[in-house]
Amino acid sequence: MLEATVERARTSLLDLGRRERVDGIESALAVLGEAFGVRLAAIERELHALVEGGDLAAAAARHLVRAGGKRVRPLLCLLAAHAAGDGPGPATAVAAMAAEAVHGATLLHDDVIDLGERRRGVAAARVVFGNAASVLGGDLLLVRALERIEHTAPALLVPLLAVIGEMIEAEALQLAHRGRVWVEETDYLRIVQGKTASLFGWAARAGAWTARGCDGAERERLAHACARFGRELGVAYQQLDDLLDLVGSGERLGKSLLSDVREGKATPALRPALALDPELETLLAEAGREATLPEGLGARVRAAVIASGAPEQVRARVRAHTAAAIEAIETLPDTPGRRGLVELAAALLERES
Repeated sequence: MLEATVERARTSLLDLGRRERVDGIESALAVLGEAFGVRLAAIERELHALVEGGDLAAAAARHLVRAGGKRVRPLLCLLAAHAAGDGPGPATAVAAMAAEAVHGATLLHDDVIDLGERRRGVAAARVVFGNAASVLGGDLLLVRALERIEHTAPALLVPLLAVIGEMIEAEALQLAHRGRVWVEETDYLRIVQGKTASLFGWAARAGAWTARGCDGAERERLAHACARFGRELGVAYQQLDDLLDLVGSGERLGKSLLSDVREGKATPALRPALALDPELETLLAEAGREATLPEGLGARVRAAVIASGAPEQVRARVRAHTAAAIEAIETLPDTPGRRGLVELAAALLERES
């Protein structure tokens, strides 16, 4: 099981690049060499070690970890270490693991809040082990990740605690808007910044901070640049993800189309579609109380969103945040690591899944 997960982590960037025809990812990672795959494997081992144990909490957390995922946050951390210094230092794998563990904890908690049925293509942990075990599994991931950071990279602990605070505040704001079909842009951006961009920023900062050969004032400068890159990329990533929930087709990342709408997670991209098809607001509000969408509603929403021009508007914002992310690391040395970050941003910008 571990070997299969490691292989998925090792190839995820390459697969993403090939699918979206961003050839630079392959060339950038080729220069980094076989050591890059070895380090991804080390991160994966750290993550699996975190969920060892025989109780239900550990079993629920282990269920999520074994389901895999794109591992974007660990990749971001690892690439930042290559971009800011002489490659990953002794604490980089732990920092990368912690970023993924915090993300995993939020997924375990979110599925309980949202009554999610599937996650990463398999039954959600709450379905297999129960809601209480899923919540405790998320708590376990958080506590063990924080313990490892305190022991290995204590300077990163307070910033990580601040990020977790941001994530909780954003989740509370999203909960306050639960059941609404759309949300004002300002509140939506606060949610995106807190729930996604903050952890992207910490992962990139942690990679730079733990890099070999990076210390003193220069380390702080490079870590700040990488953090800005991560935050801007996180905003772009989440806005595109929310758009694809509305206009994608079939199964996306183990989640059904319009899953966010059914879970009461509003997005401003729906507002112009509702102006074109006002009846949708009532239909979507009713659908949010059902386990499955009424036949044809998904296609109707998708058609209205596309006709409204919202996808072009969202993608324009995504491009702007991606450009800001790349601009943030322009002062970093021109290395394979920096080029890898740029190619990662380009691939995520163009993705359709």
